[in-house]
Amino acid sequence: MLENIAYFDEQLFLFLNNNLRSPFGDIYFGYSTWLGDALVLYPLCVFLAFLFDRPHFKRNIILITIVLILGGLINSALKDHFNRMRPLAKFGGWKESGLWYPGPNEKFTIMFRPFMYGSFPSGHCAAFFGAVAIFSLLYRKLTGLLLLLGLIIMLSRVYVGAHFPLDTVGGAAIGALTAFAVFRSYLVLFPSISKLGGDAGVVKRTRL
Repeated sequence: MLENIAYFDEQLFLFLNNNLRSPFGDIYFGYSTWLGDALVLYPLCVFLAFLFDRPHFKRNIILITIVLILGGLINSALKDHFNRMRPLAKFGGWKESGLWYPGPNEKFTIMFRPFMYGSFPSGHCAAFFGAVAIFSLLYRKLTGLLLLLGLIIMLSRVYVGAHFPLDTVGGAAIGALTAFAVFRSYLVLFPSISKLGGDAGVVKRTRL
């Protein structure tokens, strides 16, 4: 069963990595994938938290920081535990004009720095979906847009050849679950200042 899932995941990677390839995709997915990098994502979160909810900026940044750090630690531990091969390590092969050829009838593209192991789960997706979930809990009207951006990040990790599709799903799940757990814990630990509902309050899901 697990072997069949892994095989399907690998074939889906090859299909997406090859069939989505275009000059526009190289630029679009090549740049968008960096949104999942903590060095890019965290400053962006700080800016958005300040922009959308300045009165509760400090509280929101604390929540976001906890989510990203905790999610990163969980994700790193799972990477070490599973130690799944990256596409490059799985398929092997040789490089020619930017393409890695794993066999006579297959090819895939690796963009940026090539990695060999630690494929599952995706750290970029864990970080981004942690931010997506916590922002969605705080700012409900952003949920649709944030989920769309999250899907783009997931697809970009496959496009650049860094992860198999299931790696991105696993990372997204870890990030989202971490955010929900942190937010729920905050509500339980600080019930007196954690009133949800309405259009105002110290802790609220903001109606933009």
